[in-house]
Amino acid sequence: MHTFEIVLAGEICWRLSPTTAVSSPIPAVGGWSIASPLAIDRDGPLALRHLMSFADGTVLFTTTRLVFVADDDAQNLVQDDGKFPRTLPQYLNALRVVSGQPGLPRSITALTGIVKTNQLKPPTEIPPANTKGFVRRYIADSALTLDHLDDASDAVINDVVPVHGELINDAAESIIRSNFRSAIIFSAAAVEACAGNVLDREYDRLVGQLLPSTDHRRITIQVNQQESVDKDPIYLALRNGTGDGGSRFLTLLHESPLYLLRRSLKVDEPETYRQAHSLYRTRNSLAHTGTTDAEKSGLLDVNYKGAIMALTTANSILNWFGEKGTCVPNDDMVEVDAYLNT
Repeated sequence: MHTFEIVLAGEICWRLSPTTAVSSPIPAVGGWSIASPLAIDRDGPLALRHLMSFADGTVLFTTTRLVFVADDDAQNLVQDDGKFPRTLPQYLNALRVVSGQPGLPRSITALTGIVKTNQLKPPTEIPPANTKGFVRRYIADSALTLDHLDDASDAVINDVVPVHGELINDAAESIIRSNFRSAIIFSAAAVEACAGNVLDREYDRLVGQLLPSTDHRRITIQVNQQESVDKDPIYLALRNGTGDGGSRFLTLLHESPLYLLRRSLKVDEPETYRQAHSLYRTRNSLAHTGTTDAEKSGLLDVNYKGAIMALTTANSILNWFGEKGTCVPNDDMVEVDAYLNT
C-alpha cells in the first residue's frame, strides 16, 4: 500500500463513526482512496483536533490534512512536473459544495511524497469524557461523512458541480468571516445562477424532445438552406426581457418559470418572493455604490442579520427550484455528549 499526504490551507471538519471503513475509494482522483482520519495514528501528523462525540456514536473533529492511499498498481497522484492532477482541486471544491461546509479549504500548502506503508488500521473506539459541550449546529450538519466523499467524486466525474452551489457557499463563508456585503452579493448571484440553470436546462429539454409540448410555442426557424433550429420565442423573450418590477432578476422567479414550469415563486411563496425583491434591490445598491441608501425602505441591513436573511432567502429559492442550498452559519448550538480537550 502507498500513501500520499497533502496539507490543506485550513481545517476540514469531519463527523464519522468509529466503526467506519478505513478508507473510501475516490475514482475522480486517479482511482486512489481517502483514508479515514480515525484509521490514522492520532499521535502522528494527522492528529485529530476539537474532538467531540454525539449520542448516535459519531465523533466530530477537525484535521488539516488528507491522506490518499492506493495499491501498488494505482496511477501516480503527482504528475511528472510535480503538479497535482487537475481533478484534485476540482474534487476539493466538489466536497465543499456537496457537504455544504463553507470553510472547507480548496488549496494545498504542502505535500509529502508517495511512500509504501502499512500504517492504516481499523478505527478504535473513542473513549468518552466526563464533561459536556456545545458546537454550532451548522458545523455539525456540514461535517464530512464517507457519503460526501463518494458524492463529490461522482460530481467531478459527471461534471455536475453547479455554479450556484459554489456561490451559495461563498455567501455562507462570507458571513463566517463577517464580510456581510459580500454575503448579500453572493446570495443574489446564487439565486440568478440557479434559476437560469434550471430554466435553461428545462428549455433545452423541451425544444429537443421529439413531440412539441402543447403548453409551449416551439417553432422551427430556417437559418439557411441546410440548417434549421427549434426555438420557443415566447420563453426567449421572457428570459431576456424584464417583467414584474422591470427586473430580469424577478422575471427568473415569476414570469419565466410560470411559462416554462407552470409554477411561480410569486404565486407559491409570496413572502419568499418579497424577500427576493429586497435581496435584489440591496444587491444592486451595493454593486453600484458600495453601500445602501438609508432613506430607501425595503432594503436589507448590511450586517449579520441582513446577511443571514439574504442567505436564508437564497436557500429557500434554491430549494423551490429543487436544488441544494447550504447550511446557515447562525448562532444555533447543539449539545455534545462528550468533549475531549485534544
